[in-house]
Amino acid sequence: MSATTPTKFKYLSGAMVNQLHGVTIAARHSADGLKQGLHRSRHYGSSVEFAEYRQYVPGDPADKIDWMVYARSDKFMIRKSHEETTLEACVILDCSASMDWSQHGEKTKFDYAAELACSFLYVLFNQGDCASMATFGAEHIFHEKAGSFDKMAMLWSGFEEIKPSGDGTAALMLEKLLERWKRKTLAIVISDFLEDYTSLQKQIARMKQAGHDVALLHVLDSGELVLEGQGIYEVRDSETSQKIEASFDDLRVAYSAEVNNWLESLRYGAGAAGADYSFITTDMPLMSAVMTRARRL
Repeated sequence: MSATTPTKFKYLSGAMVNQLHGVTIAARHSADGLKQGLHRSRHYGSSVEFAEYRQYVPGDPADKIDWMVYARSDKFMIRKSHEETTLEACVILDCSASMDWSQHGEKTKFDYAAELACSFLYVLFNQGDCASMATFGAEHIFHEKAGSFDKMAMLWSGFEEIKPSGDGTAALMLEKLLERWKRKTLAIVISDFLEDYTSLQKQIARMKQAGHDVALLHVLDSGELVLEGQGIYEVRDSETSQKIEASFDDLRVAYSAEVNNWLESLRYGAGAAGADYSFITTDMPLMSAVMTRARRL
């Protein structure tokens, strides 16, 4: 599919599109699609790229015989080839209330994650693959595959209508998607993963057992990594609104230790379950974040 330049979207700028040209995304397992694309399948087919010959056996279709080989060797041989198939991918975006936060009130975690999601959708569409989207927060929303520019544009513009809310989790979303998916799919999950990582690890393992690939892009604001300030601080849970008062001096060291332990547990758990894991902060250049799960031709 040839490159298409989108009109202006809030979360997909023309400048970003220019940077994305030549960028590709691939699954780690062999693709299981139907159409030709960038991704090699283990299935053998009747065309595309030659793999090897085998001896003809009764019952093989006659149109699979390589008659040039027969003319040279007087033997009936069948050409086997690798089908180049379309990657099935779904970009899964966290739209829970915790994503609607930034330290300095500029770009929230959701804003950054939405830009990242739009970029991945563009790359997938531009390389001719089947791309869909799902969001979780106050509710779980599943979008059908976008096979045309008009349908993809609806996804890009649809991000602008989302208001983060609720307390949905990536683990529950993966569970629901596992029930829906019939073909092997690359799941690209973009979230702050403020949830029970053991439940997430279990769902990733189930995904992998079913033949799917999972990539976690962990998006945090750098202000969440350290506890700054002094005196007494009121802490409010962004999803439950529960409030407590605490001293900065008492919490700072303990907070840093907890954050580091949480990040390491999530990273280790994701890897142990077979997922790719990338840690990203909202002050990272967007293209650098894209390239944690993409590559250039």
